[in-house]
Amino acid sequence: MKGLTKEEFIRRINNIEEQFQHDNKCHKAFSTILKNDYVSNYDYNLILTDYTDMLEYIMDDKSQMITYFIYDLEFGKKYKDGMITEHDGTIIKLKTVEDLYNYLNK
Repeated sequence: MKGLTKEEFIRRINNIEEQFQHDNKCHKAFSTILKNDYVSNYDYNLILTDYTDMLEYIMDDKSQMITYFIYDLEFGKKYKDGMITEHDGTIIKLKTVEDLYNYLNK
């Protein structure tokens, strides 16, 4: 059986968010101190993308809602009621990691 417990899933998404925030700070620092440096090419999304893909596989997330939640909704911060719906018009709430987990396991 694929999947993670709610606690395992939330911990992993929270870890991705923490790493994402850390990597963004590093990226900003590099772009400040190395304005004309194209050699270091700090790619802060490389590992996070692989980790996200792995979570989508484990959670059998064919719709890539995990990726959408992380990158488009910025971990739920940009979510607004009604912006995501099922085919029948039912609202899909993705404001929190728990909402995401519940959606993936409905």
